[in-house]
Amino acid sequence: MVESPPLEFKVGRWLTIDPGDYTAVCQWYGGIQVSCTTYTHCLEKVPDIAAGLMQNVIIENVELWSGSSISYASASSGDLFKLAFEIGALIYMFRQNNFPVYLVSPRKWKGQLNYKQLQYILKTKFSIETINDHEASAIGIGLWAKGIF
Repeated sequence: MVESPPLEFKVGRWLTIDPGDYTAVCQWYGGIQVSCTTYTHCLEKVPDIAAGLMQNVIIENVELWSGSSISYASASSGDLFKLAFEIGALIYMFRQNNFPVYLVSPRKWKGQLNYKQLQYILKTKFSIETINDHEASAIGIGLWAKGIF
């Protein structure tokens, strides 16, 4: 897995995914976001999501943030491991359909931004109003892949 998508993002058809209990999946065509949907049971929907996909998938990877009490609480409760398993299952399912999968760490694409700051940037710089934090991240990952975030 590499942490930088190829330059074809601007011309191809892509998915950007922020996994979790509420997984957000954004579809991009020619570098333009065409939809963003949140799923509660994403793994059941992968075949439908992948239908018509022509190129690549970028998934936000799991990461333990040192110094973050929320991150450590997530790790000690088992939620971080659950997320890692979900990411692994997504990678497997997309690769079964021969789609290249790229992982990106939160730190790589958004640095230290929290969700409130991310939503503010999406709204003020890109005129994008998001419904929830996962959709904000899925959109942010796509903008990062385009090289404009």
